[in-house]
Amino acid sequence: MSADVEALLAQAESQLDGRARELHRALAASLVELFGEGLARVLALAPPELVRALADDEKVAPLLALCGRHPDPPADRARRALEDAAAALGSVGVRLVSLTSEEPRLRVELQAERGEVVVEDRVRGLVEAIVAARAPEIDWIDLVITGVTSSFVPLERLRVAR
Repeated sequence: MSADVEALLAQAESQLDGRARELHRALAASLVELFGEGLARVLALAPPELVRALADDEKVAPLLALCGRHPDPPADRARRALEDAAAALGSVGVRLVSLTSEEPRLRVELQAERGEVVVEDRVRGLVEAIVAARAPEIDWIDLVITGVTSSFVPLERLRVAR
Protein backbone atom coordinates (compact mmCIF):
# COMPACT_ATOMS: atom_id res chain seq x y z
CA MET A 1 0.00 0.00 0.00
CA SER A 2 1.33 3.42 -0.77
CA ALA A 3 2.58 5.54 2.10
CA ASP A 4 -0.07 8.17 1.29
CA VAL A 5 -2.93 5.68 1.63
CA GLU A 6 -1.51 4.27 4.86
CA ALA A 7 -1.10 7.77 6.30
CA LEU A 8 -4.67 8.72 5.37
CA LEU A 9 -6.06 5.53 6.90
CA ALA A 10 -4.11 6.10 10.11
CA GLN A 11 -5.24 9.74 10.28
CA ALA A 12 -8.89 8.79 9.75
CA GLU A 13 -8.73 6.06 12.39
CA SER A 14 -7.21 8.42 14.94
CA GLN A 15 -10.15 10.81 14.53
CA LEU A 16 -12.96 8.26 14.77
CA ASP A 17 -14.83 6.94 17.79
CA GLY A 18 -15.24 3.19 18.37
CA ARG A 19 -18.33 2.55 16.21
CA ALA A 20 -17.14 4.81 13.38
CA ARG A 21 -13.74 3.09 13.46
CA GLU A 22 -15.45 -0.32 13.06
CA LEU A 23 -17.45 0.98 10.09
CA HIS A 24 -14.29 2.50 8.59
CA ARG A 25 -12.47 -0.84 8.83
CA ALA A 26 -15.45 -2.74 7.42
CA LEU A 27 -15.67 -0.32 4.50
CA ALA A 28 -11.94 -0.68 3.77
CA ALA A 29 -12.18 -4.50 3.93
CA SER A 30 -15.23 -4.48 1.62
CA LEU A 31 -13.43 -2.29 -0.91
CA VAL A 32 -10.39 -4.57 -0.89
CA GLU A 33 -12.68 -7.58 -1.40
CA LEU A 34 -14.51 -5.84 -4.26
CA PHE A 35 -11.25 -4.88 -5.98
CA GLY A 36 -9.96 -8.42 -5.40
CA GLU A 37 -12.99 -9.90 -7.16
CA GLY A 38 -12.46 -7.54 -10.08
CA LEU A 39 -8.77 -8.39 -10.29
CA ALA A 40 -9.60 -12.12 -10.15
CA ARG A 41 -11.88 -11.66 -13.16
CA VAL A 42 -9.16 -9.78 -15.07
CA LEU A 43 -6.63 -12.53 -14.29
CA ALA A 44 -9.09 -15.25 -15.36
CA LEU A 45 -9.72 -13.55 -18.72
CA ALA A 46 -6.11 -12.59 -19.43
CA PRO A 47 -3.69 -14.79 -21.37
CA PRO A 48 -0.82 -16.23 -19.26
CA GLU A 49 1.77 -13.76 -20.60
CA LEU A 50 -0.41 -10.82 -19.53
CA VAL A 51 -0.97 -12.36 -16.08
CA ARG A 52 2.81 -12.67 -15.73
CA ALA A 53 3.32 -9.07 -16.86
CA LEU A 54 0.72 -7.83 -14.35
CA ALA A 55 2.23 -9.91 -11.55
CA ASP A 56 5.66 -8.41 -12.30
CA ASP A 57 4.45 -4.81 -12.68
CA GLU A 58 5.64 -2.55 -9.84
CA LYS A 59 2.25 -0.79 -9.57
CA VAL A 60 -0.10 -3.75 -10.16
CA ALA A 61 1.75 -6.43 -8.14
CA PRO A 62 1.11 -4.74 -4.76
CA LEU A 63 -2.61 -4.46 -5.59
CA LEU A 64 -2.73 -8.16 -6.45
CA ALA A 65 -0.95 -9.00 -3.19
CA LEU A 66 -3.17 -6.70 -1.11
CA CYS A 67 -6.29 -8.37 -2.52
CA GLY A 68 -4.87 -11.89 -2.13
CA ARG A 69 -4.84 -12.43 -5.90
CA HIS A 70 -1.12 -12.45 -6.71
CA PRO A 71 -0.32 -15.64 -8.66
CA ASP A 72 3.06 -16.15 -6.95
CA PRO A 73 3.33 -17.43 -3.36
CA PRO A 74 4.41 -14.79 -0.80
CA ALA A 75 7.68 -16.61 -0.04
CA ASP A 76 8.66 -16.53 -3.74
CA ARG A 77 7.93 -12.80 -3.93
CA ALA A 78 9.90 -12.19 -0.71
CA ARG A 79 12.87 -14.14 -2.08
CA ARG A 80 12.87 -12.18 -5.35
CA ALA A 81 12.56 -8.90 -3.45
CA LEU A 82 15.56 -9.71 -1.25
CA GLU A 83 17.58 -10.94 -4.22
CA ASP A 84 16.72 -7.75 -6.13
CA ALA A 85 17.81 -5.73 -3.08
CA ALA A 86 21.31 -7.23 -2.92
CA ALA A 87 22.91 -3.77 -3.19
CA ALA A 88 20.75 -2.38 -0.38
CA LEU A 89 21.57 -5.38 1.83
CA GLY A 90 25.24 -4.93 1.00
CA SER A 91 25.01 -1.30 2.11
CA VAL A 92 24.24 -2.50 5.65
CA GLY A 93 26.96 -5.15 5.50
CA VAL A 94 25.05 -8.38 4.79
CA ARG A 95 24.14 -10.72 1.95
CA LEU A 96 21.27 -13.18 1.59
CA VAL A 97 22.20 -16.79 2.35
CA SER A 98 18.84 -18.54 2.49
CA LEU A 99 15.14 -18.04 2.86
CA THR A 100 12.64 -20.62 4.05
CA SER A 101 8.95 -20.28 4.65
CA GLU A 102 6.16 -21.75 6.68
CA GLU A 103 3.56 -19.17 5.73
CA PRO A 104 2.81 -16.68 7.07
CA ARG A 105 6.29 -16.90 8.70
CA LEU A 106 9.55 -16.39 6.90
CA ARG A 107 13.07 -17.33 8.02
CA VAL A 108 15.74 -15.16 6.45
CA GLU A 109 19.39 -16.05 6.95
CA LEU A 110 21.95 -13.38 6.17
CA GLN A 111 25.73 -13.47 6.32
CA ALA A 112 27.69 -10.50 7.60
CA GLU A 113 30.23 -9.46 5.00
CA ARG A 114 33.81 -10.02 6.06
CA GLY A 115 35.04 -7.20 8.24
CA GLU A 116 31.69 -5.40 8.35
CA VAL A 117 30.09 -4.22 11.58
CA VAL A 118 26.41 -5.02 11.31
CA VAL A 119 23.74 -3.22 13.34
CA GLU A 120 20.93 -5.77 13.65
CA ASP A 121 18.13 -3.21 14.09
CA ARG A 122 19.09 -1.48 10.82
CA VAL A 123 19.24 -4.80 8.99
CA ARG A 124 15.89 -5.92 10.44
CA GLY A 125 14.19 -2.66 9.44
CA LEU A 126 15.54 -2.92 5.90
CA VAL A 127 14.57 -6.60 5.49
CA GLU A 128 11.06 -5.96 6.84
CA ALA A 129 10.55 -3.02 4.46
CA ILE A 130 11.80 -5.00 1.45
CA VAL A 131 9.56 -7.98 2.22
CA ALA A 132 6.48 -5.88 3.08
CA ALA A 133 6.67 -4.07 -0.25
CA ARG A 134 6.21 -7.28 -2.25
CA ALA A 135 4.72 -9.79 0.18
CA PRO A 136 2.55 -7.96 2.72
CA GLU A 137 0.94 -11.27 3.75
CA ILE A 138 4.15 -12.26 5.55
CA ASP A 139 3.47 -11.32 9.14
CA TRP A 140 6.55 -12.67 10.89
CA ILE A 141 10.21 -12.70 9.88
CA ASP A 142 12.75 -14.76 11.80
CA LEU A 143 16.01 -13.01 11.00
CA VAL A 144 19.29 -14.84 11.49
CA ILE A 145 22.56 -13.03 10.88
CA THR A 146 25.67 -15.16 10.92
CA GLY A 147 29.10 -13.63 11.29
CA VAL A 148 30.03 -10.58 13.30
CA THR A 149 27.24 -8.30 14.46
CA SER A 150 27.19 -5.25 16.64
CA SER A 151 25.35 -4.95 19.90
CA PHE A 152 25.22 -1.19 19.31
CA VAL A 153 21.98 0.37 20.49
CA PRO A 154 21.06 3.72 18.91
CA LEU A 155 20.77 6.54 21.43
CA GLU A 156 17.11 7.15 20.61
CA ARG A 157 16.28 3.59 21.74
CA LEU A 158 17.71 4.08 25.24
CA ARG A 159 15.30 5.04 27.99
CA VAL A 160 16.10 6.10 31.50
CA ALA A 161 14.06 4.39 34.23
CA ARG A 162 12.61 6.84 36.72
